[in-house]
Amino acid sequence: STIDHCLDEQKRLNLPAEEFDRLSDHFFGNTDETCFMASATGTIKVIGSASKRKTEKTTDDCHASITSLRLGMASGAQGPFVFLAKGKTIDRRSLKGDLSKRFDGVPKHCCIVMTPNAYMNDEVWLSLVELYCKGIRAMPVICDHPDWWVAITLDGFGSHVNVHAATEVFAQHKTMVVKEEGD
Repeated sequence: STIDHCLDEQKRLNLPAEEFDRLSDHFFGNTDETCFMASATGTIKVIGSASKRKTEKTTDDCHASITSLRLGMASGAQGPFVFLAKGKTIDRRSLKGDLSKRFDGVPKHCCIVMTPNAYMNDEVWLSLVELYCKGIRAMPVICDHPDWWVAITLDGFGSHVNVHAATEVFAQHKTMVVKEEGD
């Protein structure tokens, strides 16, 4: 019912209705993080099973990780992504700033954000939401309709819903956020 309410609200706000109906898949998407882990020896393998809901591997030899925050739309369009890497500064000039300016085919406003542990937290979430929203608004079709509202779903991770200032930034960029249940 929450998704139905969100879709109804989009239909009410995004006019003319006939044009929005035709393009609505470009205005609904999902954002999620994925953590990539690496081992010093390169020997970690996780094999999943279709019968298990969640697969986890506990290991002590994992020495590096990076988190990717990605957006995909119902239309199939790829939105901005952000990599969270461990450290204080990026020492490679080619990896600083908007990655779309340096790499072909990369959506606008993609970037690398340095964090103490390569994981999302409240401060990191707040620091990247403005750029992330700009990336959403720069997406094909969305950029042609600056007054239309976009809706994205996010998992129930605490930072996604606990940082009120980030929610305000989404609203300023006409982006509705729908919280999914965790796991």
